[in-house]
Amino acid sequence: MTIDVPMHRYEGSENAAGDRDYVIVQETIPAGFRLLTDSIAGQHLAFDYADNVLTLYYGNRRDIGSLSYRMVATTPGVY
Repeated sequence: MTIDVPMHRYEGSENAAGDRDYVIVQETIPAGFRLLTDSIAGQHLAFDYADNVLTLYYGNRRDIGSLSYRMVATTPGVY
């Protein structure tokens, strides 16, 4: 299963000094699935994956693009 997440930065995130907020995104992988870490694609600077939570670090860039990753079912069922 491929997951595609379009992401946009709210332009009002600049503070009075003109600095943009640092963006961190967390995606929880549902129970019964395994994330294929080699499939993670996007414009993130780095990522961590622990305890079924994918954490992506985007920094303060204006364009953060989109996120794509694949996961597979590890538990029988209808998904």
